[in-house]
Amino acid sequence: MWEYSINVNHSNKNLVKFLYSAVKRFTSDCNGLVAVNEQNNYSSILIGVEESYKERLQTFLSKCITKSICSFYKNDFLNKNLSLPLNDELLALAFRYAMINFDKETDYYIITRNIEFNKEIYLDSFYNFKLKKLQAKWKELINLANDNREFLLDKSAFMDLLKFLIDNIDISTNEIDIVENEEGYRIFTSQEEEILEIGNNEDLVKTVIDLSPQKMNIYCNNVNRTIDLLSFMFEKRANIYLNKRVDEEALTFLRK
Repeated sequence: MWEYSINVNHSNKNLVKFLYSAVKRFTSDCNGLVAVNEQNNYSSILIGVEESYKERLQTFLSKCITKSICSFYKNDFLNKNLSLPLNDELLALAFRYAMINFDKETDYYIITRNIEFNKEIYLDSFYNFKLKKLQAKWKELINLANDNREFLLDKSAFMDLLKFLIDNIDISTNEIDIVENEEGYRIFTSQEEEILEIGNNEDLVKTVIDLSPQKMNIYCNNVNRTIDLLSFMFEKRANIYLNKRVDEEALTFLRK
């Protein structure tokens, strides 16, 4: 059996939850084992699979580790270093997630070429010592935004920069359907049987930016500020249908 462990500072509970859930889904398909052990201020995600699944698991873990760095660590890096000249939380969130996804492919390349599959990985140490070049790249982009802080006080200029970032994020998903309901929103993607339940406007903005669709269809009762922002950011890619009855089973079938 091939064994591996991913060690995360126990205070980063959302990252532990993300990694454990992702790995558990993979190991359930190959009769593997996964568990979490809490010790010495670390949460260790312990993984074991038969040797025949080793290569597949390493490819999968590489993607999980890369996504962890590009999402959780980059978000924390931006929060600490980016100084935005606005009090609008929704716009600030959209800008931050646009920067998280901007040039993501280069980020992925830098991270994956530094991953080594020995017995274990400590993510904090890996990030701090192996990925200094990546952090320097992020800092360069942040400095550019911070140095133009006064220019970005003009809302029109800020929105133009936000649109530029969104336009230059590579397409990750072909088409999505966003359906407003009483609980929030449901997103139907091209992934088989994948339906994303979104409870609030902030999570909707983050999720759509992460998905970076080629086309999106939005079914809603009215154009609220969040829908208007999505329509602006994705412009010609977004289609809005007001008060239109939606057959969700048909959407699920079509997106398979």
